[in-house]
Amino acid sequence: MMEDGFFGRRREIAKTRRALSQARLVTLTGAGGVGKTRLAMETAARISQAFPDGVWPVELAPVPDGTLVAKTAATALGGIQAWSARRPQDHLADFLADRRLLIVLDNCEHLLEGCATFVDMLLRRAPALHVLATSRQTLGVEGEHVLAVPPLPVPDPARLPSTAALARCESVRLLLARTMRPTTPRAPGGEPGFVLTTANRRAVATLCTRLEGIPLAIELAAARLGELPLEQVAGQLDDRFTLPTAGGRPAPHRQRTLRNTIDWSHELCTPPQRLLWARLSVFAGGFDLDAAESVCAGAGLDGADILDLVDDLVTRSIIQRVETDGAVRYRMLETIREFGRERLAVSGETRRVACRHRDHYLGLAERAAARWCGPAQRDVLALLRAEHDNLQAALEWSLADPAEAGAALALAAALRYHWCVNGYRHEGRRWLDRALAASPESSPARPTALWAAAWVSLQQGDHEAVAARLEECALLAAERGDEVARAYVLTWRGANAIFQARAAEAIGLLDQAIAVHRRAGDPSGVLTSICLLVTACTDAGDLDRGRAIAERGLSASEELDEHYWRSYILCALGWNTWMRGDDATAEDHLRRALAIELELHDAVGTVSAIEPLSWIAESRGEYFHAARLSAAAGVVRQLTGIPPLLSPNAAVQHARCEQGILQALGKAEARTSRIHARRSCRTIEHAVDYALAVPSVAARSSDSTSRPPESLRTPAQPETATPAR
Repeated sequence: MMEDGFFGRRREIAKTRRALSQARLVTLTGAGGVGKTRLAMETAARISQAFPDGVWPVELAPVPDGTLVAKTAATALGGIQAWSARRPQDHLADFLADRRLLIVLDNCEHLLEGCATFVDMLLRRAPALHVLATSRQTLGVEGEHVLAVPPLPVPDPARLPSTAALARCESVRLLLARTMRPTTPRAPGGEPGFVLTTANRRAVATLCTRLEGIPLAIELAAARLGELPLEQVAGQLDDRFTLPTAGGRPAPHRQRTLRNTIDWSHELCTPPQRLLWARLSVFAGGFDLDAAESVCAGAGLDGADILDLVDDLVTRSIIQRVETDGAVRYRMLETIREFGRERLAVSGETRRVACRHRDHYLGLAERAAARWCGPAQRDVLALLRAEHDNLQAALEWSLADPAEAGAALALAAALRYHWCVNGYRHEGRRWLDRALAASPESSPARPTALWAAAWVSLQQGDHEAVAARLEECALLAAERGDEVARAYVLTWRGANAIFQARAAEAIGLLDQAIAVHRRAGDPSGVLTSICLLVTACTDAGDLDRGRAIAERGLSASEELDEHYWRSYILCALGWNTWMRGDDATAEDHLRRALAIELELHDAVGTVSAIEPLSWIAESRGEYFHAARLSAAAGVVRQLTGIPPLLSPNAAVQHARCEQGILQALGKAEARTSRIHARRSCRTIEHAVDYALAVPSVAARSSDSTSRPPESLRTPAQPETATPAR
């Protein structure tokens, strides 16, 4: 159904609420278009106060594979990210273990096995969790309470009530409301296409009855009432519904009603509108106008006509217009999309349009990677997040055909910043591993995919996978004279050495990496290696060189108007500065880094800044601040699955901080501080806001400026201090 307005359903809402009070899994079933999603969302909104940890909708229609259900749910639940190599479902179960919340799993029918396995596991491991699912079939999970969603009530044309009473009938209310929608975004209206009168009330009642109260069917018919007389709409539907059913087993009556209504809407479209409807069905989760023009134009559709055709399909309720933060996107209900895919298959265009879809998103990903090291980072990350479903669909389609495996590898490699910065590490490793296994060794994108896979594996702490991927990448780079790939081999080998407490080895590798990146004209690689080199120098005790390198890196980053690596250089410099005894400046560096992390939604960088802030506070005797900051970092670790002891030197400092807090406050006070932080930090953004709200050292009174023990400022050789990116 459309997003505007919700009519009736009082009985169904009451039954769903009652069912959720008695069962932890309630599944709303029914044919497509009957209104399961709207009923679920409306019920969830009305009972949200019963779930202190929130109500979280999870849209599964665009998800192509049951193995991605857990990751999709984790992303929907406040951006929970699987940073480690653990399965997303295990990480999510741990996060939900003691939380009381409601997950709304929408459109489960094409992923029944995956949804059933996922829900069963969560319900066993999270005792306060409730799940409200929508599906055309039941999930079959033990304890499932199933409610069949009926159509809206319809009037009886043989015993018509008064006009006023008829206007209160839910199906009639929906029909009338939908005729009042603006026709197009560029031609807003709001005037009703017709009003309910004594003269037309029988025709209105007959139409709603003929459509059997199916909301989607009513919406499609209502879209025509702005251009066709009511009697003509009703007559055309009558003619269609009396046609004999084609051979084969007939569908249930209400399914035939909806199908006939969609067929009727399709036939009333012009040939270009029908063609666009079919081609738009290739999109998953939504699309913007540029994508529609790129993928659908040509072979019978003029690109200049796409905008008008899209507007036409909006007015006919075939596609929906959604505006978020000023950006306009379009989406199809899954039932309408399924019909479009059928028409696309009949036309013989499925492969051609799917290939164009993949090529469009490959180009988008490659342009995003090329724009990465500069002022567009935030926009690049937001764009890739918005197009995640389409990127996933393009990868899945390409990997299903051996002839397209090379393009799949190029796409997976081009999405390296999406995987590693946007928080899709587990998914990124899966796609990269699949594409590397499927594509030939001669693929041009293979070296980039290999070092991207090494980067993902490094973030997950899988040092053996890092070494294996980099070994192959080094051989290919040497064979092909690929200096960029050779530079990244040195960079990630240096990072791997840092994580394994080999600072001196890391310094040698990173010095070489910076030189090769510069020769190759790769500023992003230079900044990456500089950040790591600052950490390695600090770990090795060469604080002066670490500071000098960090300052050069910050200058280079500012010249490029780059933010991501600047935040990590600031974190590394903050650590270095604290080691030198300058608390106020160190805290300033870390808070600046944290502000950048908030803009980029980078969870691991957030921990990299909040953790040292807690250590600084503890070293100054500000134990309540330290406890709350440490708890905020813990919330982010729990959201992301980052291991509590991220690196050897960080582990040492973390342990010292925790011990100091406990000794000063005692278990009860420390626990109270942590509870306060946890209640204030439901998401990564909340954690950043919470940490930034803690007064800075410079702003606090001078009575808490006692110097920390010197041992806290001495790096434990040869361990590392901050996580490598």
